[in-house]
This record gives sequence, structure tokens and C-alpha cells, in this order.
Amino acid sequence: MLVGFLRTVLLLLLGFVISHLITAWGIAIFSHKAFSLNYPFSLVNFYLRNLLNLKSLSGFFHVFFWFYLVSTIIPLEIYRIFFEEDFKNSKNKYGFAKFASARTIKKMGLTSKDGIVFGLIRRNFLQKIFSRKKFIKSNQPLSSLFIAPTGTGKTAGFIIPTLKSINNSVVIFDIKGELHNKTSAARAKLGQKIFVLDVEEGNIKFNPFARNQLPQNHKKLKSYVKNISNFIFDNQGSSEGGPRKENNYFISSAKELFNTLILYLILEDGYTTITQVKELLLGSNNPKQIFLTIQEKITDKEEAETDPNTKQLLGQVREGANQIVQICDAKDQFLGVVGSLTTILAAFDDLEIKDIIDCENSSVVAKDLRKEKITVYIRVKDVDLERLRPVISLFFETLIGDIISNDPAPEDNQITFVLDEFGNLGRISKLIKATTISRSYKLNQIFILQDLAQISSIYSREERSILESNTAYKIILQQNNFDTAKGISELIGTRTDAKISKSSKESKKMNDRDSFSVSQEGIPLISPQDILNLNKNRCLIVVQGYAANVILADIAWYFKYNL
Repeated sequence: MLVGFLRTVLLLLLGFVISHLITAWGIAIFSHKAFSLNYPFSLVNFYLRNLLNLKSLSGFFHVFFWFYLVSTIIPLEIYRIFFEEDFKNSKNKYGFAKFASARTIKKMGLTSKDGIVFGLIRRNFLQKIFSRKKFIKSNQPLSSLFIAPTGTGKTAGFIIPTLKSINNSVVIFDIKGELHNKTSAARAKLGQKIFVLDVEEGNIKFNPFARNQLPQNHKKLKSYVKNISNFIFDNQGSSEGGPRKENNYFISSAKELFNTLILYLILEDGYTTITQVKELLLGSNNPKQIFLTIQEKITDKEEAETDPNTKQLLGQVREGANQIVQICDAKDQFLGVVGSLTTILAAFDDLEIKDIIDCENSSVVAKDLRKEKITVYIRVKDVDLERLRPVISLFFETLIGDIISNDPAPEDNQITFVLDEFGNLGRISKLIKATTISRSYKLNQIFILQDLAQISSIYSREERSILESNTAYKIILQQNNFDTAKGISELIGTRTDAKISKSSKESKKMNDRDSFSVSQEGIPLISPQDILNLNKNRCLIVVQGYAANVILADIAWYFKYNL
């Protein structure tokens, strides 16, 4: 209300000045009575003499102006002071969605010189001649969701332009190898070290229990191993990479057996591998003796250990070995437990997978991505995806867990995950949950899906909701699924429009006329049909906090704009 009052006072003062200039001075200049150098104040004198003289033209216009001010502008301002909110609400009663202007796009923070490429600000004919093209980019530590069916240009219009320009450390799920072929040289020119996880030509070794992968603090070691084993056990055995449904005695005992052996081997050698676990367990005809030996060695170390965290960990491993010894006494039970464990770890028996994971140190860990400029391509052929999914998903699970477990330093690199065909990765819930805390860890993720329904069979409804709610940027290309298009239309919202209704009597008399009434209605800014028929050179960008200001942008094709 105070703002409205001050605005009214300002308007009155401004009106007073304008009335002086336009009415008196303007007419004086027009009548050539104010241009004498001998009388510098003649203009003012002329005005004062004619101010309230209605017989003069200046006096008439001055009084007319003040009459208009008092009768029209002041009442309108009073209405705005007391009823402005109601005025706005009535104007936008059914919604206020609209397309974002270039000024609004700048306000959204989407004009970064470096970052993820979302598109180009659209320009009219004259702007194309007289102004430069402006890319819509963001390098904020916020996640993005691309909903892009096959053939809509997500690779050529978004991923390749981004990888050719962004200088963060980047981890890329490259399901066809196309991204590596078209962007690795450009990224090397940016000063990036290039690593490739590929069973044929890769240069990456990765082991979740490698020496440089493990926490140095023994207090955190058990929880780290437990998290990795939970992921392996929960995700193996499902063709979609989803969670296992079993939760029986044999599975839980197999997990305890696995954890005990992993921790024992780490305490012995400083690292271990999944292959070593299986060799230790299956390489003896007397498995009970294995765990009796573990008990003896751990007990000796426990007595000599002075560090309380290590001593506690040793005690937990000893207790785990003791439980396995008791299971060994029931031969059938032990065979069932071992059978469950070998079945779950069978995916890691593949010779090409063993060649990747049987190593003392991993080639790339999270701290390397923080301190150096590194690009990692996870390259896999369609035909090999099912076979290699265990090691690929484990790589992402371990890496993202490490990233969000340690606070970055101010000088550390930002890390970007490019998850093309995200639904084919299998279930990695940490990737989705990381969207809620990505800003704190200088992390942004690009989720690329053909359709939201693509992940419905893998992730829970809650996880899908987290993905939709916490991706700050949603980029929509032409859709094929009506339900998806409808959901996007509802997300953008409606605008308020005038509706003119005509009514007429069935039996008109000669002087009767049709009656018209004007009302308001809410109509979608973009209908589902519009989204299903979106121009293939255009995309829609919905920004968190600006859902009602959707951006209609041109796609930044890398081959067209020399990116």
C-alpha cells in the first residue's frame, strides 16, 4: 500500500512538471515569445501570467490537464493501492503461463559462457541480421532431465555441443560409442585426460575394493563394504537391473559371508577383489577350516592392535567368521549359502569383466576427477549391455557414492555426469538421490530418457518422483507418448484468455439483437497436441521456479553452428 501511495505522489509531481512544459512553455515557444536573449526569464513570466487565465490557450490546457488527473488517474491509482492484488488475480484468474523473453532467460541464469547447452534464444529476421546468436547454457551444480524420444536429435543438438564446450570433469555413459568418436578429440584440446571403460579398447581398471578406492579410516570401512555388497546383492539376478525380491535366510547369510571375507582380505593385504573372494571360498575342500584360520589370525591381530577403530573392526570380522563356522556345521545350510553367493557373483566370472576389475588400484577415482580435468567414456555396445551391466552400474554406484561422501574444496573441479539412455543403466538409486544434494557437492547430472515410462519398471514411484522434482531443468523435444505430453502440458500450466459467448432468441422480433457476453477461461499455453507436433528444430525448456515462463528455443545443432 505504501508503494502505491508513493507512486501516486510521484505521478502528481511528474504531472505538474509535464503540465508546465507542455501547456505554458510549449505554447510560449510556439508563439515566439520566449526567445529573447535580453529577457532570459520571459518564458517563466509568460507562464505565470497565463496560468489561471482561461481566456489564454495555456491556461485552458493546464486546467484541462488537472481535471483529467483528478477525475481519471488519481481514482485509478487509489483503486490500485487498495485493490491491486485483486486486480492481478482477476487478470490471471485461470493462470499466467507465457513464453519467456530474452530478459527472463537472462534472469534465469541461462546465459553462461560455459556449461550444458540447452539451445539457442530464438531471433526474428532483423535480430538474425543485426545481433549475434545467444546460446542458452547453464553450469550451475543442478541436474537436468531431457525427455527425448529416438530420432529427435538429443545427441547432435545437446550432448555433442555440451561435450565440445564444457570444461568440467565429465563421466559419460556412451552406449553406442558415438560420443567418444565425435567429442574425445575436442575434449583433449580442452586439456582433458581421456579414459575409456571398454572391454575391447578401454584403458580403465576399476575395482570397488582397490587400494586407492577404500576409505583410509577403518571406522568407515565396514559401512563402505556393506554398501557395495548391498548394491551387488540387490541388483544381481534381475534382467532389468532392478532390486532382487528375495530376502530369505540363504541370501542374508551369503551377504554376511561375502562381507566377512572381503573385510578379512582387506585387513590382510590392504585391498582385495571379487575373484579372490571366490577363490578363497571355493579353493578348499574344508571351508570350515578356512574360517577357523581367519578367527585365529584376526584374534592375534586384535590383541596386538592399539587403534580403537581398527580393533573394533577386527572384532566384528572375528564375530562374522564365528557365525560362518556355525553354519558350516549344518552342511546343507552351508551349501545353500555358498550356492546363493556363487550365483550372485556369477556375473563377475566373465573373462572380460575380470580383466577390468582384477586390479590393485583403480585407474580413476572421485578425487582424481576433483583435482584434474578428466573425461571418462563408459563405452558399450548394445549387444554387450546386458552382460556388462553389473560392472558398469557398480562403477557408477561406487563413483557417485565417493563423490557425495566427501565435501569438495573451493578450488575443486565441478563434475558432470552425462547419462544418455539412462534407463539402460539398471537401477542405481544413488544417482537419483544425488539430485537432492548436488549443489553442495559441485555435481550436475544430465539424465536423458526417451520417455518417463522407461524407468517405471526399474525405479520405485518415490524415486521417479525425486527425479522429476529435483531436476532443475527439463528439456522437452517432440514427444510420441500422449500421456507424457499431457503431463508436460499440465506442468507448464494455463493462461487466462477472454471468451466471447453469443446468445440469440429462437424467435426473434424485428428489433431483437443477439446478445454477447465476455468471460474468462484458462487454456493450456501448450497443449498436448502441440507437444506431439513440436517442430523438430525446437525444444521446450522448463526451469525450476519459472515453470510458468517456459522457453521455446531453437536446437543448437553442432554441425550447423560449428560447435
